[in-house]
Amino acid sequence: MSYCWPQNCVVMLKSSLKYLPGFNLCAYMCNAIWINRFSKEKAHKALDSTLDAIIKDQRKVWIYPEGTRNPGKTMLPFKKGAFILSLEAKVRTLLYFALT
Repeated sequence: MSYCWPQNCVVMLKSSLKYLPGFNLCAYMCNAIWINRFSKEKAHKALDSTLDAIIKDQRKVWIYPEGTRNPGKTMLPFKKGAFILSLEAKVRTLLYFALT
């Protein structure tokens, strides 16, 4: 992922990752955007501030729209927030798929 990481880019992560030792420090240093998936109000506030950063600072945002890993062979439905954010900011959405 870091090989193709663009300049002026941040990653959007679920807020529970704040408590993962080591990872949380790296995420904070990279100005990660934290999304609270259990509070619509907090999630909307985070998306609003992200929208401002995209428009004012031309910030790029790396988002994992599936939201949660799935132990099965199929992907879970995408969360719609990433696509709404793209439409409201009037920016292109670049889809990247990686098979593991």
